[in-house]
Amino acid sequence: MILAGVLSGRRSRWPYQLRERTSTWVERFAILKVFRIVTQVNSLPEPALNIAKMCLRFVASRLLKMTFLHLSSFDLDEYLFREVTTNLVNLVVLGVINCNISDDALTGLKHLEIDASTPPLRHLKRLTELDLNTCIEVTDVSLESAFTSCSLRELSLSHCYQISDCGLANLAAQPESIKRSIEELNLNGCYKVTDLGLSKLLPELKRLRVLNVKGCPKVTNKTLETVKKYCPKLRYLDTSIYMSDKHNLLDTLPLLKLDSRP
Repeated sequence: MILAGVLSGRRSRWPYQLRERTSTWVERFAILKVFRIVTQVNSLPEPALNIAKMCLRFVASRLLKMTFLHLSSFDLDEYLFREVTTNLVNLVVLGVINCNISDDALTGLKHLEIDASTPPLRHLKRLTELDLNTCIEVTDVSLESAFTSCSLRELSLSHCYQISDCGLANLAAQPESIKRSIEELNLNGCYKVTDLGLSKLLPELKRLRVLNVKGCPKVTNKTLETVKKYCPKLRYLDTSIYMSDKHNLLDTLPLLKLDSRP
């Protein structure tokens, strides 16, 4: 089951009615495992934004069996994010798309008095998929300390414009158990990423099957050489690189599917 709570900027009474009914609604759907909240942060009036946060707090405190949470265009500060990750420990998929979320929220380093022992994501032992698409405040700092205890199979940093080679080096320096679990990596639109950063990271991702480096103008055919040498399990490569040696790559990785459309 998928529920979408969609808040628009239009003035109406329904957000206020929602505030009154949320508690009862959550009690009735306590076994719900999938939930979506979609807001428009830039156009949302403050009362409606507060109600959206209240809904998420109810969800985090009551729907403890939830396995899928998708937040889109949501204002997610470090306190609220820690509430979510501390309570919804059964999450398998977490989507935080185009949200106002920062390194402080992902790492927990700014407000150590909340919980100095662990970054927020460490509570999510079952988490296998994390989507941070277009979370433009996320930087290389998050790749150093936010995922130190996650066994992610899929990680999307698509259009996280501040991610650079330094961040890829941070990810490459993570414990072996973390690097070994990653099978899909999406760096679409991370225009600061270069061949050098990928040459440090890709040899560490032994189980990588899907790689997206489309929209990374500093990634060239040198990365294809790295892929050919270190990524024997790769099955899908999405890139805007002009491949001068495409046939040689496919000879080395015959099961690889290439998408090199600009």
